[in-house]
Amino acid sequence: MAQAVATGPNTTSLSPRVLLVEDQERTARGLGELLHLEGFVVTLAKDGPTGIAAAADAPVDAVVLDVMLPGMSGFDVCRRLRRLEGTSEYQSSCSPG
Repeated sequence: MAQAVATGPNTTSLSPRVLLVEDQERTARGLGELLHLEGFVVTLAKDGPTGIAAAADAPVDAVVLDVMLPGMSGFDVCRRLRRLEGTSEYQSSCSPG
């Protein structure tokens, strides 16, 4: 299940929302905290399917994907998000390089 990072007083309902899909807990916490400190509302997902479900459940302004996720690469997640109604309008590059 995706987990929203706690928001502080500097975060409002108008703050940009970011979905961070990262399987390494320490990296996810660090990146999530940095994004939060910059005023983003961050939702964390630990794998591709969880990230796809989180993006489908709540609109986000940006998605940050780890390339090497367990079972489903970040590129596969990106391609799947581009095909889903509700996330197909995301601007992205789903290919390496």
